[in-house]
Amino acid sequence: MKTFSVRMTDAGAYEFIGLKMVFFPILENDQYYLIVFDLKNDAITVIDHRPDRTPLVGIRDHQDYYIKDTPYKVKHMMDTYLERSEHPAKDEIAAAKIERCNIKWATPAHPMDSAVFLMQHMQKFNGINEPFECGFSSHWKKKQKQILALRKKFATRMLLSDVNLMNAKVREAALSV
Repeated sequence: MKTFSVRMTDAGAYEFIGLKMVFFPILENDQYYLIVFDLKNDAITVIDHRPDRTPLVGIRDHQDYYIKDTPYKVKHMMDTYLERSEHPAKDEIAAAKIERCNIKWATPAHPMDSAVFLMQHMQKFNGINEPFECGFSSHWKKKQKQILALRKKFATRMLLSDVNLMNAKVREAALSV
């Protein structure tokens, strides 16, 4: 809990006052997924690109902390953090059940693609009361083309970002080709 609090403070989160949602990208079993705490609507949502019938993300609570699945461990830390910071939504979030977001474009895609799905989910999720549409096709070949285009888009943004210390070298190398 101490490490969680330090990292939250280092990230600038402090007490989450004024924030509507808090996103936790999770890497587990070589797959990325997302846990969203919707502080405005008192909800906790797990967004995973895999279909319900092939989940790697467990949503199991248990008295024994070590038997709980990751979403419940994150919820426990978040509950404790909100309680310590006396956040106005602390009681509602503590009482909230973790729900899995059912998505029509779900796919048992290659683990490499899970990071692309994660980033798109982070960009497009606007809370439980808003329609969640990422623009992914249900058709496999169309979805593969979309994933490839998003990989290029996200890689370009990261390489050219102002926080990338190698930004100038990347731009210079791109112009000298």
